[in-house]
Order: sequence, then structure tokens, then C-alpha cells
Amino acid sequence: KATGERHCHDSPTQKPKKKIVEKKIISSEAVVIDSCYDGDTCTTTSGEKIRLACIDTPEIRGTRANPEPAKAARDFLNSYVAGKEVSIRRVTEDKYGRTVGELVKDGVNIQKLMVSKGYAKIYKKYADPCPWASNFSGDISADVESSPVENTLCFINYLIAEGKKYCL
Repeated sequence: KATGERHCHDSPTQKPKKKIVEKKIISSEAVVIDSCYDGDTCTTTSGEKIRLACIDTPEIRGTRANPEPAKAARDFLNSYVAGKEVSIRRVTEDKYGRTVGELVKDGVNIQKLMVSKGYAKIYKKYADPCPWASNFSGDISADVESSPVENTLCFINYLIAEGKKYCL
């Protein structure tokens, strides 16, 4: 081609094909959670604010505040992820500049766990990025089925499913 020769399937009038590059919003990586402000908003040790996708928890402050369950949701979430490495699947950015994403720790989807424990509800208006949210029954045993507790230190947070004990 450099010498002006045609390649076997090129025609003299054929324009070069443009390579289509899709811009994907979704990405996945590991982050360390510093703390969670409430039951659906956390901050990483690098300062990134994360709004947990597809769920909603009670508000701590404001006109719709319900502080007691809001603090319970926040405390549960902090006990599970604060100071720990989690996987994040970034979905988009919200109007406040926060990353909207799904968090997973030890193979357990944290949003599903929050819903199954009663700390959160599926936020139907914004549930599309989470395929699990459309038919979630509240049972997370399938998520942890491959992680039975064997020689593992486990304190208060555990689940017993089908006769096996799992750390949460």
C-alpha cells in the first residue's frame, strides 16, 4: 500500500473505514472506603464521593429526615465497608458531582445486602443500571454461596443459608 498498490478488497473510490470507539461510562476497580455519611453515600480514602446506585435509604437531615433508621443504615454500612477495600462499578455521575456506582465486598453486592437487611429500598426511578434490582427477592444467599466460612474469623455479621454459615 505504501507504494500505491491496491489491497485485494480495496476499491479505488473506497474511503478508509473509521474505527468506531464507544465511550463507556461503566468502569470497575478497587477502592478503599474512608467512611459513609449516610446509608447510600460513602467517601473513598482518595476523596471520591460515591452515591450507591439503585438504592435509597432514609435521610439523616432535611425536610424528609428520619434520623433513627438513617443512622442505623449509616452505621451498618460503615461497619461493613469503612476502612476496607471494595470493588466499585462506576455507572455515572450525579448532579452533585458524586460517582454513582455499585460496591461489592468479598463477592457480596453491598446494595443488595442493604436491601435484604431492611436498611435500604430499591430506588425504582434509578434502578435501570442494576439488573438485579428489577426482580430482587431480598435473598442474597446466591451471592455468598461460593464463599462458605472455613477457618475464617467472623464476628457479628453472618448469614446462615442452606445450613452453611457465611461472613458478611
